[in-house]
Amino acid sequence: MSEKELEKIEVKFEKLHAHRFIGIRNVDAKGYFHFWELQESIPGQDCHTVTGLLESIPSLHGQIGGWYFEGGKRGYLYGIEVPIDYSGEVPEGMECTTIQESEYIVFYYPPYVFEENNDAVMSTVNDLAWSWNPSDSGYEWNIENPIYQRSDPEKYGYAVCRPVRPLKK
Repeated sequence: MSEKELEKIEVKFEKLHAHRFIGIRNVDAKGYFHFWELQESIPGQDCHTVTGLLESIPSLHGQIGGWYFEGGKRGYLYGIEVPIDYSGEVPEGMECTTIQESEYIVFYYPPYVFEENNDAVMSTVNDLAWSWNPSDSGYEWNIENPIYQRSDPEKYGYAVCRPVRPLKK
């Protein structure tokens, strides 16, 4: 990406209030595409079925992917964020987990043309999000909360939202 295009990336702090996550996780998945490859072999957990079921539930930010940590491993998750007081149905085979309020560092790129720029936008934002040193801002990564990946290229843009907490003094 050109220097001018790179200037469009915003790095900002955002507080995500406590909410619930409805979706599926796979601790063996390395990322989005690998996640769906693994899910294809699980009855009722293929991409088409899962995205269709989630589409029927009102969400806070649309469907999201992301990463989580479990037993020293990083896995991938896919689902939706719903209000903390959500009491509706949870589709079979999915979980409904409470996510505690946390500060997040959001690495954001504004709307763009998917066909022309998706690979460059995603790789540049991802590289920045995974190489960022939160201690430079007085924080450390909070691996208790998920890392969210929000993507709607032509309406929202692309963002990686990583949870942080203040450094212990």
